[in-house]
Amino acid sequence: DPRSHGTARNYFAQRWGKHALYVQLDDRSYRDARLGGAAGDELPVADPRGDNPNRTMLGMTQFTWLKQTLLNANAIGVTWKFVVISSPIDMVGRATRGPGQDQKSWYGGYRAERNELLEFIADHTIDHVVFLTTDDHMTRIGRLRYGSGPGEARPLPGAFQIVTGPTGAGGPDQAT
Repeated sequence: DPRSHGTARNYFAQRWGKHALYVQLDDRSYRDARLGGAAGDELPVADPRGDNPNRTMLGMTQFTWLKQTLLNANAIGVTWKFVVISSPIDMVGRATRGPGQDQKSWYGGYRAERNELLEFIADHTIDHVVFLTTDDHMTRIGRLRYGSGPGEARPLPGAFQIVTGPTGAGGPDQAT
């Protein structure tokens, strides 16, 4: 994978006792450039460039490693898989700043890879996956869905996301 060749590996997995696995991903070093309008503004929700299967958040090497790590944890009976990422993976994007999607969010600019990962988790019945993330200026906890869009998305069984932002960020009453 040319994205990771010769660079430090900034992702890892660490077991925490019998029932937990901590997975730290690097969703900054290997990803494709942000998408955006000519003025660098947010993407419309329906912008098809976010569905390009050639766009990546993690890079091929890390993405393959993540899927195998989750499979291995599931196979040996690890109950909880905590996946730490720096950008939200739900379908909200930047909820507090209008109807557009944040170009650096999984749903805003990397939907194909996001959907592939979440569908992989569903197809392999990998349960108790918790995505821990930040980057939105709010706190929210929610179930995850995957697919083409909010109206066509399927729920991801046994997985959810916890997002928390900086102290003083907007609360749940500001989420749409």
